[in-house]
Amino acid sequence: FKDIRTFVRDPSQWTQFIIFFGLLAFYIANLRQHHYIFIAPFWKNIITFLNLAAMGLTLSTLTTRFMFPLLSLEGKRFWILGLAPISFKKLLWQKFWCGTIFSLLITEGLMIFSNMMLGVDKLIMVLTCLVVGCMSLALTGLSVGLGAVFPNFRSDNPSRIVSGLGGTLDFILSLGYVLICVSLFGLPLHLFLVKGVISSASFYRFLLGALGLIMALSLAAVFLPLYLGVKNLKRLEF
Repeated sequence: FKDIRTFVRDPSQWTQFIIFFGLLAFYIANLRQHHYIFIAPFWKNIITFLNLAAMGLTLSTLTTRFMFPLLSLEGKRFWILGLAPISFKKLLWQKFWCGTIFSLLITEGLMIFSNMMLGVDKLIMVLTCLVVGCMSLALTGLSVGLGAVFPNFRSDNPSRIVSGLGGTLDFILSLGYVLICVSLFGLPLHLFLVKGVISSASFYRFLLGALGLIMALSLAAVFLPLYLGVKNLKRLEF
């Protein structure tokens, strides 16, 4: 509740969030004005994956900006948490789930809206929503975990905290993760639905393999940074 109140009471934070996703929503709402998208399957497929990439890249920017500094913003009062009857593991997982639920509500809503505007098949609808869900989990876990690995309790400025080594590393890893997920997911669908160069059996094998890799990568992006973050916090002295 403290993190939510801090977010709501600071206009510089929630206005940035609204601007980023507001522009995405405005763009998606105007997709039907481009009639060529609904005539050629090629364009419909390309726009679907570009929207997925845009969603992931926007989310990676915002999780780095808002989730990474969460722990560091405790500042010089962090020693109170170190002495409180709550484990660091529980503290980080609370911040993780708070950020994940918030991200899922926004990104899944926009992804469903985008697919409805494009009129995509049910299979694409389900798969894109699944990938966006994985992205929300992974990017939030990566930001919260690395925020605990590279804390900066000397600054109360989120922009300054993010501009350090940890924030830069988080942003680079987040971008790489999004590009890998979109490539793994988009390539077999494009080859099968648009180019028609692979058979149906090969397509489902490639698709299952791609989804398996995306889920494995997402789980690693969640659990490994959080584990390292908890381990680093336990070494701090109070």
